[in-house]
Amino acid sequence: MALKNLTSAEMIMISTPWTTAKDPAHTLLGGIDEVKGLAARLKTAHQKLLLAQEPAKNPNAAKLAEISTREVAIDTRHDQVIRGIYGVLGSLAELAPDPAARAPYLAARDSLVPNGLSKATQTSYRDEAGQSKLVDQRAEAHKDLLGKIKTPLGTLVDALDEWKDLGKKLGQAEDERVKLEGMPVENTVKSVDARNAWIKAVNALLANLDLAEISDETRQTLLGPLEDALQKADRRGTKKAAAGQTTTPPVTTAPGTVPTTAEPAESDPTKT
Repeated sequence: MALKNLTSAEMIMISTPWTTAKDPAHTLLGGIDEVKGLAARLKTAHQKLLLAQEPAKNPNAAKLAEISTREVAIDTRHDQVIRGIYGVLGSLAELAPDPAARAPYLAARDSLVPNGLSKATQTSYRDEAGQSKLVDQRAEAHKDLLGKIKTPLGTLVDALDEWKDLGKKLGQAEDERVKLEGMPVENTVKSVDARNAWIKAVNALLANLDLAEISDETRQTLLGPLEDALQKADRRGTKKAAAGQTTTPPVTTAPGTVPTTAEPAESDPTKT
């Protein structure tokens, strides 16, 4: 998992408990011999990252944040619908008494989601929008069956309609985002420097925590938010790579840690 995939806002949220007096995470760090010497370095990196946000004067920043939030909500429902359709058809196939009875359900499922569930839900917003335009074509031969399968909101045909509508909305949101992203959202040079410092400090923290004998509860308190954010950020990073976005040169990391690269902070994450 790569620290570089975190946005600056996520970095700030993660290191705030570590650097805030009386916060449980800050107290825990101060009691661990292997890491308490890093307190000043973590605080400096945290404050530097905070200062790097001050020059942000992009008039479109609020709108970009709103688009990103909207995309996350749309995408979450989009993935739920696809998983539901895929799961219902697969479950009905499992319940069928023989191969002949199973065949129609599996054929419909594999026609609608030909590349598997993960590729249908873990790709770029733009790709998901494009895939939704193929739903009618893929469902054509199975409409009668799909129309007979009931769901909480109607039938699977209604679920397909929702899938198409969500894909269309994702495409529209992406078009809006592209139009607004031309303006920088913060001082790029200053941000890169601040992000580098934060990544190095956190890598040092992780390396030293590996040397310390801490309980699972302590680890969860200290690193739970970081690990959760990294999982979501790496998923976004995969989608950006699929969409052809580029990265910046690598920075030096602490011994024993996974190499990361620093990049300018972005207005907001795309998919969590």
